[in-house]
Amino acid sequence: MKENTIINIPNTITTLRMLLVIPTVYFLINDLYIAATALFIIAAISDVIDGFLAKKLNQITKFGTILDPIADKILINYTIFIFTIKNDIPQFLFFIIFTKDIILIIGSTAEIFSQKNAQNTKIKASIFGKISTFFQVLLILFILIYQLKIYINNTLIYILVWTVAVSSIIALLAYTENFRKIFKGANI
Repeated sequence: MKENTIINIPNTITTLRMLLVIPTVYFLINDLYIAATALFIIAAISDVIDGFLAKKLNQITKFGTILDPIADKILINYTIFIFTIKNDIPQFLFFIIFTKDIILIIGSTAEIFSQKNAQNTKIKASIFGKISTFFQVLLILFILIYQLKIYINNTLIYILVWTVAVSSIIALLAYTENFRKIFKGANI
């Protein structure tokens, strides 16, 4: 398949994941935690599937390279935002995550558009970004489990909040330094 073809299986899955944000947010706002948890898990699984298929089917596109992390960030940020409004997590945590993700998206998009071919794009999540995202998803899942009254552990959620905060700040610093080096080297 041509590299510049936007409509393909991985991009369709990513687009559907973005659309899942709407009902997920609706369910969270209305305290329908079983449905919200199910959709969040489906979205997380779809993220793994679309990445696998993009590589396996050789369907990596600039559009998909940009859209995939944006879809992830929208889902996580909206979920964290709803939990912030409901006082399930502190406001500072949303601010840290949102700031990190905006800088990541802007820097990554600029880097992608500076490449001639998405296949040559070397954007990879840093280990710090992966760790941060892992803990963000874990925190969301534990808050959902808490809301479902399956497992209630305030200490664990408190530890996860601070783990997400620290890992997100470290990821933000790593991304900022990486983009600074890239753009300094490119004379942008």
